[in-house]
Amino acid sequence: MKFKLLALIIMCNCFSQIQFSLAQNASKKFIDAANFDMTSRPGDNFYKYANGNWQKNNPIPSTESRWGSFNELQEFNLDACKKLLESAASKHQKKGVFIAKNR
Repeated sequence: MKFKLLALIIMCNCFSQIQFSLAQNASKKFIDAANFDMTSRPGDNFYKYANGNWQKNNPIPSTESRWGSFNELQEFNLDACKKLLESAASKHQKKGVFIAKNR
């Protein structure tokens, strides 16, 4: 029970940072025309037309067997969680939180 309460306190403290991070990334477009390959005709090869520039600009990393937008989303989420936990750990906690952690 105490662990759940502690986790809730940490999450509440860091919620404002998550909102700030999401607001910074809200400017990204769902469908970005910069990812289209305008040299291809959509009627000839729609896949190349819709994804050509994205594939050119996002090569598969050597550590991965495949790569896509969901991999980028996963990396973004892992990075956001890491920053969230690091910021919560670096903040000075009140005495009651310290006592609850050490029980």
